[in-house]
Amino acid sequence: MLMLAWTGATLLASWQAASKQRITLNTDSSHIGSETWRAGLLFADVAAVTALLSISGAAQNPFTMLYFVPITWATLVAPQLTLWVALASIVGFSSLLYLTAQALGPHQNHPSHAHFFHHVVGMAVAFSVAGAFITYLVRRIGRVLSERRQALLALADERQRNQLTVALGAMAAGAAHELGTPLGSIQMLAEEWSHLPVLEQPLAQQTMVTEVKRMKAILHGLRSSQLSAEQLRQDRTWLPDELRPELQQGVGWSCETTRGTLQPKRVLVQMVRELVQNALSAVGPERVLVTLSEKQQLLEIEVRDEGPGVSLEQLARIREPFVSFRGGTGLGLFLVQVHAQQLGGQLSIDTEHGAGFSARVSLPFDPALKF
Repeated sequence: MLMLAWTGATLLASWQAASKQRITLNTDSSHIGSETWRAGLLFADVAAVTALLSISGAAQNPFTMLYFVPITWATLVAPQLTLWVALASIVGFSSLLYLTAQALGPHQNHPSHAHFFHHVVGMAVAFSVAGAFITYLVRRIGRVLSERRQALLALADERQRNQLTVALGAMAAGAAHELGTPLGSIQMLAEEWSHLPVLEQPLAQQTMVTEVKRMKAILHGLRSSQLSAEQLRQDRTWLPDELRPELQQGVGWSCETTRGTLQPKRVLVQMVRELVQNALSAVGPERVLVTLSEKQQLLEIEVRDEGPGVSLEQLARIREPFVSFRGGTGLGLFLVQVHAQQLGGQLSIDTEHGAGFSARVSLPFDPALKF
């Protein structure tokens, strides 16, 4: 009978754990997640444990500790019911103690009766003290874990907002950086307009219109966060060799891969343009080489120049925003690094003072956007 009670109580505890886990996971279910249903399950467990123990030794059964199972679960799934479940368990154990006293009544004259009955009463006191302690401790732990969970969720939300802010800020900074070139061209043509021959003025006018349209497209892309996100979408597979027409005339080009990619072409064009512009600030176009290749299942874009390179002290700060050692704005490498991280890749720099400068972007062929 004792073994039967132990088996039944163990199965009951397992069923209880599974049922409470379903309650926790299916919080959107109106009947399982309701307080009434939780209370019914918890008090039903207390009643079931009491019934099983009442037919298997009552308070003499050492498995009375199974009362702690519904008390513990109550602190996790229904904290407001913890005290009531604990009181129900105490009432259940008291009823078992009463049954034990009734069973031992006919043997009250036995020499060991008083000693054993005092032992059972001591079990009841120990159960009450342990129950109160476990109830307080587990409830306190549950409250701390809940607070920590809420704090982690708040930090995750804040981190996501910060990442989105950085992404949008990087796009805005990149657009502002790109506006510098067309604005410079328009300014130069406007200043030289009065000195241009009449035959060259239509070409200059067309160039100015083209540059204005280019600036308008850049600003239009930043009109909303939704459009900014669309800049990072690519609906078709394209070949890396399609980046070649975007390069300035005279820049060296080598494409060693024919594998298509789903990385956003517009962003990669901007990254290559920034790297080439950074190289051109040190040397002429004929001393700049752009190489595209596939290494370890990654698309690798390398822009190398034969310039003087940078020192180790400069290399430590060259990726910081608004830090430039070649006369630029200091945003080029910073933006390339931010975009590479957003696309699941990284930027690495290889340079030696007096022996050239190499910027290498490694990206997966399929995008892994990180915001």
